[in-house]
Amino acid sequence: REAFFLSWTLSNVASLFLLAALDPTNPSPLTLPLLMPMLFAGMSYPRRSATVCCAAVVVGYAIEALAEGRDFAYSGLFLMCLVWTAGMCLWQARNREQQHAELELQRDELARVSRADPLTDALNRRGFEERLELELAEARRSARPLTLAVLDLDDFKDVNDRDGHAAGDQLLRKTVGRVRHVLRPMDAVGRLGGDEFGVLFAGAGEADASIVVGHLRCALANEVPASIGYSCFPADGVTARELFDDADRRLYAVKRQRTRKRGEAGVELSWAAALA
Repeated sequence: REAFFLSWTLSNVASLFLLAALDPTNPSPLTLPLLMPMLFAGMSYPRRSATVCCAAVVVGYAIEALAEGRDFAYSGLFLMCLVWTAGMCLWQARNREQQHAELELQRDELARVSRADPLTDALNRRGFEERLELELAEARRSARPLTLAVLDLDDFKDVNDRDGHAAGDQLLRKTVGRVRHVLRPMDAVGRLGGDEFGVLFAGAGEADASIVVGHLRCALANEVPASIGYSCFPADGVTARELFDDADRRLYAVKRQRTRKRGEAGVELSWAAALA
């Protein structure tokens, strides 16, 4: 589209020069419309196309005025007006490009903020689900695996009740920091809500899933105890819903097992206390 309009403008400029050359009037009034293509280019075209248009008008008029030996006072004054108009048009084109670039940056920043969790700076649920859909589409196209891990912090409510919400917020931020230590640049972490997080491992299949999830458990084990469930594409599901359901099923199985072990440990401790 830019090439078409630039060609159209240059053809108009060439037509004006041709008509002015054929006009026996000296100076020819047919050169006055040369201002219009420059104004239109300055208001509508990208800066490079506006530069080409303005240069064609100014250089073309200078060559034609010298070739035909027109009145120097008139042609010199008109050439100065053309140069001044060209400068204003290019300045306007530059300002428009800068405004457009600033709007693009603001739009990108708003898009990033709308998909980020303000507390942890991880992806929020919307951003994580969009990222998962993109990764699934790429996995289908390239026939590569994908692992989705879902983790839930253990006893997060107790931390809030015992130490306050500030401590709970600090624990959430620490969780994301620990998770990011084991992630590669192509992986992603998101806060799905409350104390639940999702992690995407691109290119990790069934053989790699237990390894990467093991790294995740090790990173969280000491300070941020959490239960983790995971699912793999395409073995455990081919849609985001199927992967989430399978990962949640494994997550709650792990939670039940840890709760049962904790209960058994509590019973043993109670017997030990009674015997003591």
